[in-house]
Amino acid sequence: MKKKWFETWFDSPYYHILYKSRDELEAAIFIPRLIHKLKIKNDSILLDLACGKGRHASVMAQSAKKVVGIDLSPNSIELAKQKYHDLQNLEFIRADMLNFKSELKFDAVFNLFTSFGYLDHFDENCAVLKNINSLLKSDGVLVIDFMNSAKIVKELIEDENKTIEGNNFCIHKQFKDGLIRKRIKINNDNELDFCEQVQYIDLPMFEKMLNKSDFKITRIFGDYQLNPFDVDTSDRLILECRLKD
Repeated sequence: MKKKWFETWFDSPYYHILYKSRDELEAAIFIPRLIHKLKIKNDSILLDLACGKGRHASVMAQSAKKVVGIDLSPNSIELAKQKYHDLQNLEFIRADMLNFKSELKFDAVFNLFTSFGYLDHFDENCAVLKNINSLLKSDGVLVIDFMNSAKIVKELIEDENKTIEGNNFCIHKQFKDGLIRKRIKINNDNELDFCEQVQYIDLPMFEKMLNKSDFKITRIFGDYQLNPFDVDTSDRLILECRLKD
């Protein structure tokens, strides 16, 4: 079976090179601020859904009883295990957010850094949300950190070139058929060609999906400083969601 784009791109070392600016310092500032805002207790059990190399989960582990990080990329999970092996309350598991199951019930589930909307069919998003619903405690909280799609499309730069660690990334972006797409060509010894695509999901669309999955949005933030969301100016769309009564 042919691998989906995110199975190859996210498991490539070039993904981590291109997004190396998203580092531990950013997570070290954002996560404690978010934990404080949500009033997460020290005895909480947390889930980082699509954890990548574990930069957010490792910070969560400083303020929780136990943290589980899951990701579909074997490379990312292996790197996370190697880097944070000394944190006894932190566990990394290779798993798919669509069907991940656990004997644990979580006080909070985090889906960060636009790790949503990658699936082939839009209605599969609700399946992900319903699975999260089954993993949460009744008074638990879900946080989705997504891009502000409206602003992204409005300010879309079609072509961009970046040279990082001797690798030349030629990036072409387009918005078509409800998808924000990137084609990423990497010119080094051999030319490599990857794609990255995320569904266009704005606030009304999230509201509809979450409502269908028995969630309600309780607060909305527009950046990693947790300022209020503004559809025209905010870089992020960060949703605090609770299960319906």
